[in-house]
Amino acid sequence: MIRFLTLFAVLLAANATAMAQEDLNGPVVLQRALAYHDPQGNFMQQRMQLTLQTGYADGRTRVRTSRVDFATTEYSDWLEVDGARVAQMVNQGECQFQINGHSATDEEKEEHNLTCDRAKTTRDYVSYLWGLPMKLQDPGTIVDPVVKHAQFEGHDVLDLRVTYDPEVGTDIWHFYLDPNTYAMRGYAFYKDAAEAHGEIIVLNDEIAVGRARVPKERSWYEMPGRKFLGTDTLLEAKLIPR
Repeated sequence: MIRFLTLFAVLLAANATAMAQEDLNGPVVLQRALAYHDPQGNFMQQRMQLTLQTGYADGRTRVRTSRVDFATTEYSDWLEVDGARVAQMVNQGECQFQINGHSATDEEKEEHNLTCDRAKTTRDYVSYLWGLPMKLQDPGTIVDPVVKHAQFEGHDVLDLRVTYDPEVGTDIWHFYLDPNTYAMRGYAFYKDAAEAHGEIIVLNDEIAVGRARVPKERSWYEMPGRKFLGTDTLLEAKLIPR
C-alpha cells in the first residue's frame, strides 16, 4: 500500500510538472508578469511623476524629474544643468522648452541641445523602460511563444523573447523573470541577429506606485565585454490625479 501511494505521488507530481510546462508559453508568462507588476491592470491609464537619478560610469550624476501620462503620451521633465533649470514638454506632438521658467530662445535651445526629436526620444525612453512589462502590450509587440529556462546574474529565470514589427523597431529583447513570482529580474536587447551586440540591464529592488510594482534600480552594461555604463535609480514615484 505504501509503495502504491509513493508511486501515485510520483506520477501525480510528474503530471503536474508536465501540465505546468504545457502552460509555459510566451503570452501566458507575460500575463503572469503583468499580474505581478500591475495587479489592478490600470497602469497604462495613469499619470505619474518619476524622479530619476542617473549615475554615469565616470562618476557624474544627474537628477531628472519626469511627468508621464501613459494614456495620452503627454510628457514633461525638468533638471538642473549648470545652474539653470531646463524643462521640456511634449503634448500632441508639439514641443516646448523653458529655461528658468521662461520660453527658451533659439540660442538657449542650441546651447542646451534642445530639439523636439530629442524630447520625444527622452519621452519614449522614460515611458518604455519605466513602464515595463506593461509596455509589452503595445501594438507591434511580438511575444515569442517559446519560453526558455535560463540563468541570469546567478538566478534561475524564465527567458521571454520579444521582437517588434519592423515599423516599430528592430531590436531583439529578452526579459528575465523570476520563475515563481514572475517579477522582472532584468532584461537585455541586441542590435544584431546573432545577439552579440547590445546591452544588459540588471534590476534591483522595487518601488510601489499605487498598487503597481516598478523596479527601483537599473544597472546598464554594454555587450560584448560587459562594460559598465551607469545606473538609473528611481528616487521617488507618485501618481498624479487627473
